[in-house]
Amino acid sequence: MKTLLLMRHAKSSWDDPRQADVDRPLNARGERDAPRMGRFLVEAGFAPDQIVTSGAVRARTTSMMVAEACDLGEQVTVTHDLYHADVSEWQATLGGLRSDWNCVLCVGHNPGIEEFIGILTSQYVRMPTAAIAHLTCDVPQWDQFAVTTDAVLHDVWHPKELN
Repeated sequence: MKTLLLMRHAKSSWDDPRQADVDRPLNARGERDAPRMGRFLVEAGFAPDQIVTSGAVRARTTSMMVAEACDLGEQVTVTHDLYHADVSEWQATLGGLRSDWNCVLCVGHNPGIEEFIGILTSQYVRMPTAAIAHLTCDVPQWDQFAVTTDAVLHDVWHPKELN
């Protein structure tokens, strides 16, 4: 059984309309929420073994802040495949994870992250910025993961709901 944490990147800035989407940074709320969610994961006993993130600046920054709050150091893998990934790209990314990583946090974007959760769990889950969905996947190794894998959605945590 593997634990999968799916996180939408923290709130990004739209201050510069000329900036490419992939280059948008976090805004002040995002810079506050990302480490807050990382601290929550540690307190709740869900500190990940590894973080896998989209290559977009806002996702990478979110991931680095969560990693720092979880005391993970350099355990962040950047993949451009998760930038606006569809279900097949999510599946391929998870299927390529190392088998010794039991709890993995993946940071991505909407609408793909909501669609992926929906396919895995047959439930619609709203994923605002910095939200984290907690799932378990009935596979002994990530290379056996597929969208048909039995996945259970246990919770969705939102930064606004945390103390």
